[in-house]
Amino acid sequence: MAAVLTLSGVWVNWRAHVYRMSAEEAMKDGKLTHDQVDARLKLITNGSRFLTFAGMGLLIVSMFMLAE
Repeated sequence: MAAVLTLSGVWVNWRAHVYRMSAEEAMKDGKLTHDQVDARLKLITNGSRFLTFAGMGLLIVSMFMLAE
């Protein structure tokens, strides 16, 4: 589970440029406002960080539990 969370966070982070371009295109087309684009990009950035750190935290905790 920890590895899945970590890899998901890394994947979202690697793909952030695609999400950014998609959101900017939607803003140019008038489908999203500037505030909506900012909120979406903030969610992607914070979400990828959370997933990565949560997965790493679970990996560290599981390593300590196995050492006991």
